[in-house]
Amino acid sequence: MKGIHRVVVYTKRLRYEFELRRNITVIRGDSATGKTTLVDMVQEYANNPSGSPVELVCDKKCYVLSGTLKQSYHEFYRIYGIDLLREEVKPERIVAEDSNSGYQFFCGVCSDYNLECDTAGGKSNLFHVLNSGEDEKILAIADGAAFGSEIDKVIQLMKRRKNLVLYLPESFEWLILLSDVLNDREIMHILDNPYEYIESREYFSWERFFTKLLTEKSEDTYLAYSKKSLNKAYLNDRVKLAILSQMKKIVFGN
Repeated sequence: MKGIHRVVVYTKRLRYEFELRRNITVIRGDSATGKTTLVDMVQEYANNPSGSPVELVCDKKCYVLSGTLKQSYHEFYRIYGIDLLREEVKPERIVAEDSNSGYQFFCGVCSDYNLECDTAGGKSNLFHVLNSGEDEKILAIADGAAFGSEIDKVIQLMKRRKNLVLYLPESFEWLILLSDVLNDREIMHILDNPYEYIESREYFSWERFFTKLLTEKSEDTYLAYSKKSLNKAYLNDRVKLAILSQMKKIVFGN
């Protein structure tokens, strides 16, 4: 899948209209808001397109897969936490999802500002690490492109613990690309409309695409990127501050 695909499902009394930009899109909502009705309408049309009162308009065929689906999320507002629209976030401790280049980068940042930095050792461990710290102002950073299945229990924890903030960029690689440290006009065009460039048959998640894009674009430059081991050039002041400037409302130091 590449590009935007518009889906319109309707009868004489009811109409749903939405756009799909990714290989996985999750529709959520409270009970009785119409999620099951939408699925039933698509199913009815798929079973009997010529004799159904339901009309479905899309440039691709639409089907319903029955059975139990595991909940996952792929696109987020970047920051979760209390009162974030009214005040800046000034963390005392950072917890990164994994131990790769992203964690190594934030360890370097924390060293500059005398902050604690830990790794959760994987997205499935993040909840337990956050649940263990009661008093500190913690900023948890995870790849939004892959974190989705863990978000519900972390959000529930944040409702009880007002000192937790969750930051979910698409990925650390996306954050680097967005900072424009490579000074590449094509990258910025891609980031404006990634769905026009990412073929889901090749990339299950956008994180994989952004990793490959950054690796290829930085190859043979002083910013050559490796996911497993951070190139120290990303910790020089100019590059580091350019990356951090993309983390809106998050302030390191005084």
